Amino acid sequence: MDEKEITAMVEKLADQMLSSLPEELQVSDINSIQLESSLKEVAADGVWAQWTRACCDRRRDIADFIDPVISELAVNTPQIEKAVFQDHFDTNFVVKKVTEPNSLKKIENRNLSD
Repeated sequence: MDEKEITAMVEKLADQMLSSLPEELQVSDINSIQLESSLKEVAADGVWAQWTRACCDRRRDIADFIDPVISELAVNTPQIEKAVFQDHFDTNFVVKKVTEPNSLKKIENRNLSD
């Protein structure tokens, strides 16, 4: 899935979840959603991906919402955030290649036993 597809999926699921709650319940203390590759995907591709999206657009639906901070939605180089005068990005997509053969073997063995 690309970032656009992931964004659409997460927004749809967030809308469904928030609208399905009874009126007497409210989501609280959430400021971001994070998805990452499963071990099965890492074993198959040798690549780990993690996507984090801020929930700023849902702040009215979330009790005790606190804006995400740099450490929660950081990029690989914090200088970029300073250069564009932002505390955080609304979305961050990180891809890391697993290069050590022993790591890949351990991941594959763990995945096979699940």
